[in-house]
Amino acid sequence: MPPLTDFPAGRAAALARLADFEPGRYAETRNMLGGAVSRLSPYLRHGILELAEVRDAVLARGLAPGAVETFIRELGWRDYWRRIYGLIGDRISANLGPGTSGWPSGAYTDDLPYDIQTGHTGLACMDTIVRELVETGYVHNHARMWFASYVVHHRRVRWQRGAQFFESHLLDGDPASNRLSWQWVAGTFSAQPYLFNRENLERHSGGVHCGECPRARADCPFDAGYDDLHGRLFRRVPDEPHTGVALQAPADPAPPPLDAARPIIWAHTDALSDANAARRAFPDAPVIFAWDAKLREAEPWSFARTAFVEGALAEMHVDVCDEGDATGALLAFARLHDADAVAMVATPDPGLRAIAARVAREIRVIAIPPPPFSVLEEPTDLRRFSRYWKRAAASASNPTRNASP
Repeated sequence: MPPLTDFPAGRAAALARLADFEPGRYAETRNMLGGAVSRLSPYLRHGILELAEVRDAVLARGLAPGAVETFIRELGWRDYWRRIYGLIGDRISANLGPGTSGWPSGAYTDDLPYDIQTGHTGLACMDTIVRELVETGYVHNHARMWFASYVVHHRRVRWQRGAQFFESHLLDGDPASNRLSWQWVAGTFSAQPYLFNRENLERHSGGVHCGECPRARADCPFDAGYDDLHGRLFRRVPDEPHTGVALQAPADPAPPPLDAARPIIWAHTDALSDANAARRAFPDAPVIFAWDAKLREAEPWSFARTAFVEGALAEMHVDVCDEGDATGALLAFARLHDADAVAMVATPDPGLRAIAARVAREIRVIAIPPPPFSVLEEPTDLRRFSRYWKRAAASASNPTRNASP
């Protein structure tokens, strides 16, 4: 089994890690591979911790606003990605824009080369990233960007294939954050593709990779200035306005009424905590988690990812059904308890929402949103993070402005 000691599963471990996090050092060191990052992402991805909960815990330490502003903004990226995911669902797996590399779609391959998958490119930086990914289920965000840039721009692999490889192994493999970040690097959801060079890598890694790299410096594909790299890797893009998928998000809706008398609770992979919003709304309701074979087949996980989820479930007060039909399991559990509703934490995941829709044909489903990280009081254009953050920053940084769900 891959070593998971750095990420023990469950809420108790998540709260301990949150308590140990030093937000005052985050802004200064976050881009360094050894920086003071929170390493909370696996817990946030699976709803073991909530965005608003983490934000509130950091603000409660009484630090100067400037000391936590960068961290709260980074939490905002996760909220932003998930809003887009909720808006367009599986369309996040297709290019959201025409691409800014200048290369046509046919210039990219669907196959992730074997040397990349196995960590045998001969580039110490890239091979180390792959080993860390497979062995630990975690990679620093800056290293993720380097790897994605190498795969898409240097090797011309479609970003979807690289994102799939990451998502199968990452303990925090959230489709929204992962796939949209790959699109951002690829230039299909950004003003320009993301590039890095050797100087950037050495500065933020402390030179640990380059010093042990078997490739001679003259053979390093990253040892160049940005203008040279841009000219080598990209074609000139015609001066045309950027178009793509419409991402106009409506104002946030009001939460649903919590008027069920005998609900059951569905604990899914976005809500693996006894403290989630549905449990808080109905603390005495029986809880079920059901694996769904079709979802697992569509998005296969590594053993480490599955073990992390099962570890979180082991800490919860929940009945686990592994028969593979989540819809049938939920309906059977509801009949067993003479339930009048199925309560769940609201999720942007289209697979989970499809299960909820099938269940709702026979029994009421109440999708309860977690406490809001931010509030959008009017329709907002989500094609750029800056547009979202302009509307969201005030409520995200000042939780007293947010209405309770």
